Amino acid sequence: MLKKLRRRFVLSAVAAVSAVLLILICGINVWNYIVTTNRMDATISTFVSHEGDTPPAPKETEPDRPQDNSGHNSGGRFFGSTSPEMKYMMRYFSVTFTDGEITSTSTDFVKSITQEQAQEYARQVYDSGKERGFCGEYRYMTTSDGSETTVVFLNVSPELSYMTTLLLVSSAVGVICLAAVTVLVAIFSKRAIAPYVRNIEQQKRFITAAGHELKTPITAISASADVLDMEIPGNEWVENIQKQAVRLSGLTAELVELSRLSEEQPFPERAEFSLSDAAWEIAEAFGFSAKAAGKRFTQEIEDDVTVFGDMSAFQKLTSILLDNALKYSDENGEIRLTVKHRGRRAEITVFNTCAHVDRNEIPHFFERFYRSDKSRSSPGNGLGLAAAREIAEAHGGRITAKTSNERDITFRVSV
Repeated sequence: MLKKLRRRFVLSAVAAVSAVLLILICGINVWNYIVTTNRMDATISTFVSHEGDTPPAPKETEPDRPQDNSGHNSGGRFFGSTSPEMKYMMRYFSVTFTDGEITSTSTDFVKSITQEQAQEYARQVYDSGKERGFCGEYRYMTTSDGSETTVVFLNVSPELSYMTTLLLVSSAVGVICLAAVTVLVAIFSKRAIAPYVRNIEQQKRFITAAGHELKTPITAISASADVLDMEIPGNEWVENIQKQAVRLSGLTAELVELSRLSEEQPFPERAEFSLSDAAWEIAEAFGFSAKAAGKRFTQEIEDDVTVFGDMSAFQKLTSILLDNALKYSDENGEIRLTVKHRGRRAEITVFNTCAHVDRNEIPHFFERFYRSDKSRSSPGNGLGLAAAREIAEAHGGRITAKTSNERDITFRVSV
């Protein structure tokens, strides 16, 4: 159980960090994409508004601020530079349509595209009806003026490469950070859960010690009640003392057993055994109890179903499920035990009809001491199904419960 707790702690911490890193990486890359595409569109708009040319540079500049003729400014390659060199720094071309027909093509500022290729790109964009977007390594924008439509393409391969690089680098950094966090959490998780582990160990020691200490007075009470029953036969008070002594003895034994099942290796001696044979032994003995209680009991046990584990533990698990079915099935109800292969795993299923089961209570069935309001009048202490879950999980399996119509219940163990 402690290994499972530590594993859950590590997984929870890693999942939380992963979510934060994912949000950060996505946020950074989405923000970069929006800013970069806005710059691209601003540059294309500059060409469109000046019919494929750049706006004229200011005739006068501030005396204390030299004019920037490099084509660069604080906004980078695209931001509204008015330098005459701007159009020579950009690779772009434009195609104009009039009533759906190409009337002009300008490829003066790009050498890697022929006029035929430019017209093919423009035709694809024109037919798509989109105003802006990407076409390969080009960002395009369309403008219409009456019957005339112009499509301007701007080569943005450096910017696309930058965005790709940022995505890869941020993802790599995120993976490295996640790996580092995973290692650190795994190292310090033992220290983080140490207080909880101490509490669990103290509880185990207390339950074990209390169980042994209670055995002597319970045995004395039971023996005294038996003597009283011989001297005063048929006394209801004596009979009640005997019943409660038996119940208290069973509860103490189950608490000690449940505490043992919570250990790291509750079943150190394991071997491959026939689950089919083990189930048949339990089913034969249970059949008499079911018949005496007026229940219809059937079993469907496949041959040669084997499991690696503790045979007595699986017999105890099966007995718990069958006793639970006998206890809570309705009058003249049906109980069915099934043992079979399911893929590479073995499966134990116990089905029984019942008067009513609340779907909302099913997730609580495997909690210690849990008993629904309707079952409090029935004998039991709420530890049986909790022990069944511990046995299943100790063998690397899981146990589930479900109802089809709230008038039956099915417990399924997969190992």
